[in-house]
Amino acid sequence: MFFFTDSGSGPEPIRLNNENDSNSDFTSVSEDDLPPIHAYGHTYHGSGRVWVPNDVSEASRLNLQHLLFKKLHRGRLTHTRLPDEISHGDFEILDVGTGAGTWAHEMGRQYPSANILGTDLSVALLHHYIPPNVRFEVFDAAEPWDDRKYHFINMRDLVGGGIRDWKGLLSSAFAHLYPGGQLEFVQFRCESSQASSSADEVPDALQEYQRTLQRMCDEQGLDFDPASSVPAWLDEMGAENICSRVRWLPTWIGRDALHAVSARNRHVGELGGILLPLVLENWAIMLFDKGGLGEDYTRDLISRIVEEQRLDQARICLKLDVITASKPEFDDS
Repeated sequence: MFFFTDSGSGPEPIRLNNENDSNSDFTSVSEDDLPPIHAYGHTYHGSGRVWVPNDVSEASRLNLQHLLFKKLHRGRLTHTRLPDEISHGDFEILDVGTGAGTWAHEMGRQYPSANILGTDLSVALLHHYIPPNVRFEVFDAAEPWDDRKYHFINMRDLVGGGIRDWKGLLSSAFAHLYPGGQLEFVQFRCESSQASSSADEVPDALQEYQRTLQRMCDEQGLDFDPASSVPAWLDEMGAENICSRVRWLPTWIGRDALHAVSARNRHVGELGGILLPLVLENWAIMLFDKGGLGEDYTRDLISRIVEEQRLDQARICLKLDVITASKPEFDDS
């Protein structure tokens, strides 16, 4: 595996010899050793398991989604209200599927007394500066976890093919919370707005994209929309204080509506408009091609959706699901 901490001018990966490192909980060769896959103008993880890119465009998507989340939560990094203990040390936080590490990086700066671990299949997108209380490890969250436990586990933007067993992933996370620990699951998805009451009101190209995405996911055994099942799974596991919230983010605000919205909401709409084509392409370009539709078809479909976005203004939205839960205070597991 690779282990990252702050090294001043920038982190360098330190390869750990798993055969000799008795403290390491990861014994398999890191999948980050695999040569990357270059296709469709993108770079992908070498395992071929992940359908979204592992490159600058994906880092941009993740960072834009992070910025939108903060905008909607007035600068907060979590929807969960974290306990005061986070500022007094010995507070363990896990960021599953850390991606570019932006959330872990900002949490480390905001809570210098907390210990934050970010894990992912790859370190390719990480920041060059890492706060001293933040560590990153290459680890596949779909594999069995070690015995470490956490006070807060963040699971954000994990859709993309790396996770096939979502219930199993949540079970691992819940089992590795301390009693009273908290979990937050966040998912962004492109959909028609909640105001669209019938399929006839959904733009044609977006309907085509949604149908095709679902069909391709079914063929590959993927679930790109697990959020709807998460609350019930957590309830089965014995979680408390389960709360699911949905926010609809515009991807376009027409000139005739600018006077009626706040500067904050205008900024949200602008960011949503920038994010939309990144979400559409990074989710679909490989998946649709492997399903036999071809890159040209996918790019043309995305162009038509972006044009629908421009003409129909707020009809196309980004759906944000935020699900929070906690482990009972008196739990011996």
